[in-house]
Amino acid sequence: MSAFKIPSDARQSDCVVAGVDMQVTFTYETPSGIDMVYGFTGVYEIYAVKLGDVDILPVLSDDAIGDIEDELEDGRNCNFDY
Repeated sequence: MSAFKIPSDARQSDCVVAGVDMQVTFTYETPSGIDMVYGFTGVYEIYAVKLGDVDILPVLSDDAIGDIEDELEDGRNCNFDY
């Protein structure tokens, strides 16, 4: 279980990152108008990364979390539940 409360507007996605199938719970904040003009992307906040029933987010490195965020942004290896 996560150490903090997952927001009610959080999304879930099954993603494959580095060949591993995982379920990611996250929120996404779209960029503001001026940021969008300059090509900045939105911000992902990841709340849980599960392998089966086990949340592995507490043991993931910053690089691994960055890889998951990249996959969420790319979208090709993720199934989004809205």
